[in-house]
Amino acid sequence: MKVKTQYLLISLITAALVGYVAVSFFAAQGSQTVKLTNIFDSYVDLADTLTDYRTELIDQHLALFANLSRETDRAQRETLLRVGIGEAERIVERISHLRKRFHFSDSELVRLDRTGETLNQYLTSLSSAAHPLSESSITGSQLLHLSEANTHFQSATAQLSALLRDRQQQGLDQLVAIQKQTDSRLFDLGLLLLATIVFILLGSWLISRQMGKSIGRLVAVLAELSHGNTDIRVPTTQADNEFSEIFKAVQAFRETLINYHDSQLELDTRSRELERLLSTIPGMAYRCEKNQQRNLLMASAGCLDLTGYSPQQLNNSQEVSFGEIIHPDDRSRVLDQIEDATNNQRAYQLTYRLITQDQQTRWVLERGMEVYDDQTAEGTLEGLVIDITERKQAEEEVQRLNNQLEQRVHERTQDLQQTVQHLTELQSQLIESEKQASLGSLVAGVAHEINTPIGICVTAASHLELITAGLLAKVESQDLKRSELVQFMKTLNEGLQLIQNNIRTTSDLINSFKLMAVDRDNEEMRDFYLHEYLNELLKGLAPRLQAKGHRVDLNCPDNLMLHSYPGAFYQIITNLVENSIAHGFAHIPNGQISIEVECSDNLLRLVYTDNGIGVNDEVRKRIFEPFFSASAKRSKGLGLNIVYNSVTQILQGHIHCSSEPGHGICFEIEAPARLNH
Repeated sequence: MKVKTQYLLISLITAALVGYVAVSFFAAQGSQTVKLTNIFDSYVDLADTLTDYRTELIDQHLALFANLSRETDRAQRETLLRVGIGEAERIVERISHLRKRFHFSDSELVRLDRTGETLNQYLTSLSSAAHPLSESSITGSQLLHLSEANTHFQSATAQLSALLRDRQQQGLDQLVAIQKQTDSRLFDLGLLLLATIVFILLGSWLISRQMGKSIGRLVAVLAELSHGNTDIRVPTTQADNEFSEIFKAVQAFRETLINYHDSQLELDTRSRELERLLSTIPGMAYRCEKNQQRNLLMASAGCLDLTGYSPQQLNNSQEVSFGEIIHPDDRSRVLDQIEDATNNQRAYQLTYRLITQDQQTRWVLERGMEVYDDQTAEGTLEGLVIDITERKQAEEEVQRLNNQLEQRVHERTQDLQQTVQHLTELQSQLIESEKQASLGSLVAGVAHEINTPIGICVTAASHLELITAGLLAKVESQDLKRSELVQFMKTLNEGLQLIQNNIRTTSDLINSFKLMAVDRDNEEMRDFYLHEYLNELLKGLAPRLQAKGHRVDLNCPDNLMLHSYPGAFYQIITNLVENSIAHGFAHIPNGQISIEVECSDNLLRLVYTDNGIGVNDEVRKRIFEPFFSASAKRSKGLGLNIVYNSVTQILQGHIHCSSEPGHGICFEIEAPARLNH
């Protein structure tokens, strides 16, 4: 059982016993007091009442006898006697009513009844003595009745006095009995109280003995632990009380003390390592107050080399505060930056100048932050100050060299700009030359194509001229036959149809060439149907393709109208076809080119593919670069660069190339179908 429970149990038992004794004592005292008070009050009240009634009765009795012996007339004496007897009757009646007011025993009631009968006889004798009255003196019969009345009166008063004495004696006997009973009860309570005191002393002795042993062992263990002896064994107990918990707490304290000693050793080791580490840092570690003076609470040994002041001189501003050695021109800026950083709960990094003890100026770099103490809830500044004078000097030197370098770069940039401008002009000339060469090839192809129908027309016209001359000769000789005229008309019609068809073919070729010639350098934006435009464009390229047996398949919606630059599409399709002929189909006859066009949500997608020799990844990554060519033949390498610039800059789109060696090449072009002005 726990000691607290034992003490609580003893306290409860003691309180119960003491309470019982106190209650019993006060109950006995109260009961005795109540009984004594009731007896006393009853006796006093009854005695006073009987004494008063007896006195009144005696007074009335004497008044009656005095009235009888008074020498007055008869009527007056009768009146006085009647009044006196009436008063005596009322007194007797009140005496008879005492049994209603007071408690009497049966024997007392019998005696009280006898006294009442005697008083009634007394009243009867008085009445007999009062009737009849004579005029002068009392008669013999009246004296006899008066004598009887007096005897009855004395007997009644004697009975009342005896009742009063007996009642008084009975009260005294009751008082004595109550006192004896109370004394016996108090003696029993005293014995109970004594037993309670013995129980308390015995229980306290047992508990103190148990506690003394446990406390003695605890004191011995704590004394050893206070001297740092953590090897001592903490005693244990099997009892389920507070001491088992105390022993466990002491054991936990011993383990905590062991951990503390181990932590202290580790802390001392780390402190020495930290001191060695701080001594190697080219600067000063610090902790200071957050104020304008920046009073240092701790400064590492590096402050001597940094400022010329020892830690003892700077700590707690013994000789000078850290804020005072900050350069006056930098002081307010440093304090404002620290205030701003701490208000926003972030670290700060500052660069400023210090005035050392020998009045030298040094540049320093400070990194720090505000740290709060959990107990005082006050903030201090902790950080590191590093000497960066050499670095600052190096930066100034670098800045000077940078200024010189910037001047040189500026001068060289001007030279490069002139060179770039010259190269740009040269590139424009080469691009124009490439365009002219491409146009020359187209012109040669168109010229070759035109020669064929023109030659047919010339041949047909010459043949018609010959047969017409023969016909005219026969007409002049009047030797023309009808069948010859019919044959001539048939031959003439066929010749004219042949000439007409070839002239139409020549006209189509010329129109296509005119379209290409007009849109080649046309940079105006207009509405046009893409399918119709590409058809005309491919007709102009047909001679170049058909000469090598190559074929183009165009898949484009007929009603697709663009609002864009047709010249850009001319440059794109022409250069892609020329690239396929010159490189893709260099060693492949009957090449196949496919142009797929689709449009959705104002996005035009054109996919150009051929089944040529293809290119590897290295060539593919550089395929749009200017002056780059993978062919061994002499080439300026500007065709696909023109395609790239036309797509990205003029059409505001983008182009992607995918290819594998031996599997042809694919160009995917996406651009807006309707460009904004």
